Amino acid sequence: MLPLALVACQGSTSPGPTIAGQYALISRDGIGVPCCATKDSGAYAMVDSVDGATIDLTGDGVYTWSVTPNYTYSSGVEVTGTSFIFEYGNYTWNGQTLTLLHASGAGPNSPISGSISDNVIALQLQGHEYQFMRLIDTP
Repeated sequence: MLPLALVACQGSTSPGPTIAGQYALISRDGIGVPCCATKDSGAYAMVDSVDGATIDLTGDGVYTWSVTPNYTYSSGVEVTGTSFIFEYGNYTWNGQTLTLLHASGAGPNSPISGSISDNVIALQLQGHEYQFMRLIDTP
């Protein structure tokens, strides 16, 4: 019975590749940041765009997707807005597909699916592909 116990523990104790970490937006549909400009229907800004975005994946399966907007006014003045949480919830990774599930289970974009290759997350969302590159800690 002892060999069976050792075999049962073997897979659960060996470290595997982790995808946990912070990833920064590098492109949408192949166009680098700033990106995603849209005409604003509001009374003040003429164009909204994204100066930056990050996805944080924790080791316990939680994600947060934050966005830093940029506003261009009719005067030509550009103002970087305050970063805000765009999406959050739980994620799964089966070795091929990354799936983000909004915390409510039914968020406006839930679920979002994509892949990870060479430290780059590629996510499909509302007909666009967003790519995020993993930020590497340096000693």
